[in-house]
Amino acid sequence: PATPEDYLHFVRLFAELRVPDPVPSPEEWGHVLPGARLAWIAGEPAGYTYFRTYAHTGHVCHLVTDPAHRGKHLGEAVLWAVAAEMRALGCTDWFLNVKPENTSAIRLYSRVGFRRTIDATVLRMPWAAVGDLGAPEPGVEGFEPAPEHDAAIEARFGLANGQVESLR
Repeated sequence: PATPEDYLHFVRLFAELRVPDPVPSPEEWGHVLPGARLAWIAGEPAGYTYFRTYAHTGHVCHLVTDPAHRGKHLGEAVLWAVAAEMRALGCTDWFLNVKPENTSAIRLYSRVGFRRTIDATVLRMPWAAVGDLGAPEPGVEGFEPAPEHDAAIEARFGLANGQVESLR
């Protein structure tokens, strides 16, 4: 398990995700800690994973291997360890997201049994641009759904039980 003192290792390895997201702050790291695990080789951090659980489903949010340790099956070992931990927490299935161009990660995930189930696209825009979208079509209304709608939203969009609540 990661500790608060591992933050700088996390920051260094987070860059390997190559995502446009900002590096989580030390405060945000505190929220990541319960699901963060560091992999060490010869006393040095060689990778990390961060996972979450939603009811009986596990979500591998991050899996990073230091470039110096790639090709040594470290990612596979970490995933098997995470799988065992998720099972101990009561998870009966798990998922992750991967960029389609990350072919080495896709090979790794295939080796441990993951299969492509859906293709998704992420679109990002600054909140300031929302006003430029114009008025909604007549009859279209936006609202913040109440917690009692979570199960219906999860069912409609194929999300894991408890996933919407965890993001609330």
